[in-house]
Amino acid sequence: FLYNVSLIVLTTAVMIGVTWLRIRHTGNTALSETSTVGFSGVLFAWMVVASLERSNTCPVPFLPDMCFNTYSAFGLKFNVGPLVQLVVAQFIMPRVSFVGHLAGIICGFLVHWSLIPLSLFGPQILIP
Repeated sequence: FLYNVSLIVLTTAVMIGVTWLRIRHTGNTALSETSTVGFSGVLFAWMVVASLERSNTCPVPFLPDMCFNTYSAFGLKFNVGPLVQLVVAQFIMPRVSFVGHLAGIICGFLVHWSLIPLSLFGPQILIP
């Protein structure tokens, strides 16, 4: 439970950061008025963690032959499967939050690589 709460905070922070970068890069201030709701960013983060724990991942259920291997370089694992699932989800449901799902994927990699410890964002620290 605490990991999920921590990932809610992390994915929201990364999503706000990505949106801020998009506003700075494009100058489109209308992006600041977008809203998102849901838990799917956290699910994408857990999907990344799960895919990195396996030797290969088949992210598209209706394409069982479309599998991706997990690679390791400099002690960090990488699997392109979650990114493929992001594109497939966006194609099937074009109004879903691309940035929210991408934030979940980024957080999943950062958490699995231990670059951001989840205990740093635990509720016991955020809510005194």
